[in-house]
Amino acid sequence: MQFVQLQGDSSVAALVQRVYGLAPGAAGAAVAQKALLAANPHLSNISQLPTGTPVVLPQVTGITPTAAVQADPRRTTLLTTLSGLAAAVPLPAASGSKPDPTQQAAVTALQTDVAAFAKQFGT
Repeated sequence: MQFVQLQGDSSVAALVQRVYGLAPGAAGAAVAQKALLAANPHLSNISQLPTGTPVVLPQVTGITPTAAVQADPRRTTLLTTLSGLAAAVPLPAASGSKPDPTQQAAVTALQTDVAAFAKQFGT
């Protein structure tokens, strides 16, 4: 996941220009603006938001953010922790018997959810 902080951006169009280098009316500017608003509903009142307000940058096909974009520094730690948690869930079973089907289903669901999360928000 990537994000930026507001830097006195007066409008979402100004933010798109700063982050994506797309001037209003340029190809892709409207798509980028719509994606930003969908991912950040708080931007509908951008003029009232303080400098430093975090903004999630959604992935927009064919549009690449500028170098001003930062990756979330906590992402790697979070994904590692989640994956470790999913792998460490014990499945109690008596020796020679199968794990409880309900517990097995819950662990499988957890591992699937963590994998989906990592796929969506990983590098």
